[in-house]
Amino acid sequence: MTKNLVSIIIANFNGEKYLEICFKSVLRSIYKDYELLIVDDGSSDNSVDIIKSFQKRDKRIVLLLNTKNNKI
Repeated sequence: MTKNLVSIIIANFNGEKYLEICFKSVLRSIYKDYELLIVDDGSSDNSVDIIKSFQKRDKRIVLLLNTKNNKI
């Protein structure tokens, strides 16, 4: 039997001040079969860099960018 994968979706816009505590809270969860989808809608702060640094540490984190507003 396969385990069910849960998708956790977090919307972000200039949330650099809150991202670390948010991610740490989710990543401490007892339940481990999830993907963490972060939708960034054109942040102009360091949010994308913070998300990418967490992405390197945990492969369950997926960054989805609104490419019209974000410069990659």
